[in-house]
Amino acid sequence: MTDLALSPSELAVPRREVSPLARAWQSLRRDRAALFGLTMIVIVVAMALFAPLLAPHDP
Repeated sequence: MTDLALSPSELAVPRREVSPLARAWQSLRRDRAALFGLTMIVIVVAMALFAPLLAPHDP
């Protein structure tokens, strides 16, 4: 039998490709100001969606 020498690129473990969304989320988690801003936007949107339940009557 003949031994075949493998090149280093063939021995390397293939790296898992990171999606752009995953990279954006990692970047967002590192930036506290951006995370705070996103939290505020989510709160305002939630208040807008649930406003009819919170105040069902006209003022």
